[in-house]
Amino acid sequence: MCGAGQGLTVGAWVRRTGWSWDPGTIIETPWFKLRVYSTNVWRFELNLEDGEEGCVDEAFFSDFWMQSELLVDDGMDKLNISTMNTWSYVAATWDGHTAAVFVNGHRVVQKAYHLEGPRPLESGCPATGQIGYIRVNDSETGEPVYVGADASIRHLSVWGDVLDSEAQLDLAQGLLPNASLVAYWPLDEGSGQVAHDLSGHGHDGQYLE
Repeated sequence: MCGAGQGLTVGAWVRRTGWSWDPGTIIETPWFKLRVYSTNVWRFELNLEDGEEGCVDEAFFSDFWMQSELLVDDGMDKLNISTMNTWSYVAATWDGHTAAVFVNGHRVVQKAYHLEGPRPLESGCPATGQIGYIRVNDSETGEPVYVGADASIRHLSVWGDVLDSEAQLDLAQGLLPNASLVAYWPLDEGSGQVAHDLSGHGHDGQYLE
């Protein structure tokens, strides 16, 4: 779905609805993960190209933590992403060197990596993923258990380019740019089992419940 591109934007309307210690997965794919934790931490993991054949998930930058308290400015009190039952538009970007997280069009934190040239996302990965839950194995039975995020998610989109703050605010208002759209799930079906991808690329999903 996203492999080999140097640019990435993922964005969605998110509303916190609870405080579980389990990480709340907004979206997880073989190329990137965006999660929220009960301690007001957003974690944005990237699986970058390492030159080896196939999809090598060891390339994840698993130490990349986005903690909103790290950057406090005049508007920060209005950007509390962990306020219960409040909708915020959250976006994360990667441009080959720098990862960043935005809330309502404001960049709340970023991290630059000193790499030898821009690093694209890993290639050769299967186009699979999940939205709104993590899959773990039961400690006793070993059977898969699906743990949902304590959050509501709407209008989730993925782009093969870096969208600036203005474009992110357009997304928040439902204005979709014409270029580089990879997938768009409104997640507003209300019934049925299919989460429709309206990008035209056929990345439909299936609701678990």
